Amino acid sequence: MKEQNDPPQAVSPASIAKLSPDDPLLKNVISLWRKNSETLGFFPEGAFLEYAQKGQILIATTATNNLLGYLAYRRSRNRAAIIHLCIDSALRGKGTARALVDRLCIEARSCTGISIRCRRDFSASTLWPKLKFEAVNEISGRGREGKTLTIWHRDLGNPDLFRHSRRGHAATKIRAVVDANVFYDLSDEAPQGVESRALLADWIDETVELQVTPEMSNEIARATEPAVRQRNRAAMTYYSKGEETETGAFDSALTKISAILPSPKNESDESDRRQLAWAVAASVEYFLTRDSEILRAADDLYSRTGILAIRPAEFVRRLDELERAEQYAPARLGGTRLKWRSIRAGEEDCLADSLHFGTDGESRSAFFSSLRAYACDPRLFDTRGVFEDENTALALIVFDRTTTGVLRLPFLRLGKSRAMVTLARHLLYKAQCAAVEDGREVVELHERLICPELESALEAEDWACGPDGIWRRWNFRFIGDASSLMQRIRESRIFEAENAKSFVAEIERLLARACEGDVTGAVRVERLLWPSKILGAGIPTFMVPIKPGWAQHFVDERLAEQLLFGARDDLALNREAVYYRSPQKPAPTAPGRVLWYVTKDDATRGAMSIRACSAIDSVSVEPGREAFRNNRRFGVYDWRDVKDLMKESDDGAVMSIRFSNTELLSRPIELEELRSILQMHGKGVMTAGPTPVEDLPFAAIYKAGGLT
Repeated sequence: MKEQNDPPQAVSPASIAKLSPDDPLLKNVISLWRKNSETLGFFPEGAFLEYAQKGQILIATTATNNLLGYLAYRRSRNRAAIIHLCIDSALRGKGTARALVDRLCIEARSCTGISIRCRRDFSASTLWPKLKFEAVNEISGRGREGKTLTIWHRDLGNPDLFRHSRRGHAATKIRAVVDANVFYDLSDEAPQGVESRALLADWIDETVELQVTPEMSNEIARATEPAVRQRNRAAMTYYSKGEETETGAFDSALTKISAILPSPKNESDESDRRQLAWAVAASVEYFLTRDSEILRAADDLYSRTGILAIRPAEFVRRLDELERAEQYAPARLGGTRLKWRSIRAGEEDCLADSLHFGTDGESRSAFFSSLRAYACDPRLFDTRGVFEDENTALALIVFDRTTTGVLRLPFLRLGKSRAMVTLARHLLYKAQCAAVEDGREVVELHERLICPELESALEAEDWACGPDGIWRRWNFRFIGDASSLMQRIRESRIFEAENAKSFVAEIERLLARACEGDVTGAVRVERLLWPSKILGAGIPTFMVPIKPGWAQHFVDERLAEQLLFGARDDLALNREAVYYRSPQKPAPTAPGRVLWYVTKDDATRGAMSIRACSAIDSVSVEPGREAFRNNRRFGVYDWRDVKDLMKESDDGAVMSIRFSNTELLSRPIELEELRSILQMHGKGVMTAGPTPVEDLPFAAIYKAGGLT
């Protein structure tokens, strides 16, 4: 960080603002970074544009619009982290850093706090205490010198729903294997490796775990100079090494890769293929490389092996997006024939083989006995599993409905798979849906062994952990304005658990903002208290037509005549999803809501009706191939589906609507009733494309659908 000490009497800059992507000052920001890149580290120029588009670069300017400095930051879950705080060296000492950080506190006001990693030997280390940051930890840096980093944190006064986590797991990191060229880039100062050295940035370490494969040792052994071999073997100790997830995984991966890439021309090419195969065998998500041959085959490699080959600069630029993708990637289970069913008598041994790992001192016999106690009493416990085949369980969950108003989960275990967090999020969501359907307002997880993947899923799904070690999720059935919801919460007795105090404080703070017209606060409350719906806070709602063939996968499992999963097993995990359509105006906006109208189909019973309501997370219009790449983690569409949509627009663009928290209407609203409701509120017949729906008709549709 390049800021020097700011004296208390400093004068604030003329203006602090978000940098827009089309602002001419973007070039000045990049120029200022370049002057200070020795301490800031490499940052891809494309990343500046990306962060500007997200509104996550703040700039300080004078009254004459001269750049004083900038602050770039990222958001991860409910925390903010400063990437760069850089002030022009000729203009320091004028309160610029303080003004930028104060504005960040406003932009990140819904977060629990702001963090920054800074080397102890940088002069900026003396700045952070003056900006209300606390030194909470220190670690060794990633660079060759291993300089000590201090982790600074500024508390924003919001309750952290996860602070009582029993095991204190850090969030699971994105795992990425570096190939030989990138490995060598990180070990020397060769000019061609400058983009790879972006991976050494201090802020990257919080999110990414860099790995090497066993083949890296063979690469190093081919060096002719003993000193080079010794130096590189020492460098390998800074990386973790992935392990083969199952017997034969390496050989299987190598066969697939050899069928995709051209025949190797030399020993180095053969080694590249083995590097990839080891990464796939270890179920690593990303392969960082500058090899043009591998990058040209990236799409095929992803579709056939599940690993994404990507340049280091592109990886850094898209890190926020990739981190979100890691939390929900059902495509990783594509091709598996998942079955969701009740546990049968006598299956305890099979489940123990798949789900017992001997962690925390739990013996196999103890696991077996606990499981049998639940499975043998179906009158009290609903014991279900997700199976890859008859003998391999990927997950297990037990529903206990013996407590009035509460759905207890005494068991939630995950097997080893490439999509543990995805499975966990799906099961937690299904538990919540089951509770809502039963009219139970609280779900409690009493699982004793919380693995890191399950804890990440609990955080992503906004569960709260109390000092009693129990994770809870509240489901509040409500539709009305923010002030009425606040009153209902204060009168309710369901928020009596110890960890509910901070939760309610957070809800009341957000509702106070919603009462002032803050859409972001209202949307956050709808997520935390799903399926609550807040009216009068400016949350936009759109009615969007969807074909029955897609609706059965995305929004209404009943159309597929199944109880849980959609018609295609590999589309079963629709905790979140993306729906493509041709671009039309008015386009839905995010954040918002969508009412799904299933269009006419003579072969489908239940068409021509409103079937479900979801939260809109994002809407984008972009070239079809780019949209497909950005959303392929959902595993929903084939490339040919997207190509068909591209033909409907002049420039080959498609609209991507990402949505989540889908709620099925208890009673579908058929077309005639829908028209009657719209006309009752002075609205005409809906259009063929997305149609805005105001709060009153939305509430009428929602209530008519039996969701109150």
